[in-house]
Amino acid sequence: MVKLKRNKAAVWTPSHYSIETAFKRTTHLGIGAHADDLEIIGFEGIIRHFQSKKSNFFGILLSDNRGKPIHPRYKNFSLSKIQKIRENEQKKAALLGEYAGLCFLRYPSAFIRSTRYKKEVEAAVRRLIEKIKPSVIYTHSLTDKHPTHRAAACRVIGALKRTAPDKRPEHLYGIGVWGGLDWLSDDKRKVFDVSGYEELASKLLKAYKSQMLGLHRYDAAVPSRRRANAIFHKSRSFTKSSSIIYAMELTSFINNPKLTIKKYLKSVVSELYKNSSAI
Repeated sequence: MVKLKRNKAAVWTPSHYSIETAFKRTTHLGIGAHADDLEIIGFEGIIRHFQSKKSNFFGILLSDNRGKPIHPRYKNFSLSKIQKIRENEQKKAALLGEYAGLCFLRYPSAFIRSTRYKKEVEAAVRRLIEKIKPSVIYTHSLTDKHPTHRAAACRVIGALKRTAPDKRPEHLYGIGVWGGLDWLSDDKRKVFDVSGYEELASKLLKAYKSQMLGLHRYDAAVPSRRRANAIFHKSRSFTKSSSIIYAMELTSFINNPKLTIKKYLKSVVSELYKNSSAI
């Protein structure tokens, strides 16, 4: 297993899979910050071989899942108990989505965000990528509102820059959780049509009961955003899709090791300026 300095990582697989088998089967890898992020950022990979007995999606969670929000019924629980609840919810979602497996790296969120410890986090992610050798990686958008989500994306990019060339994925995508990506220009955006899987999307997110209360419902919000993306995807035609995910195209970081995150984001902003030339 992967050796870490400051935490106790754990790999979980369905009972009929060994860790080696799970890694070998994986073609699509989701790397998220928290339990419940994989079902949003990695959904396109989850449905690739859903119900085909060819599970090919594996998920890595960077954080220890001890943060808020948490349902009021758990307010008096210890942080360790909250962590266990959220990891069990993630395992339930993985069974529903037929994942090949999960890895909980269990870093504190502040640790993930800190530049002081970024090399350690990146090294752990790199070692997993080199063992799994996925074709596609999904992570967070670099413009996500959540600071830990943005940091997670940066750690993935940092890990890939140090990954052996023959073990790098073919594609890297960043998907928004807190905030959409409908504003991105077409050349910076990848479109995933996930029509027909709305019920599964809702079912996966309902596994996270600790994260939902009253009107705060991810299982309603996420499919609704994808529906809105489909309707507003093209302004001059009626939609033929019922659900679309927008992803930030980050593959250039794999193909161009000298590309920095700041240069990439500057190019995104420059494209917005270019598109406003008629104003």
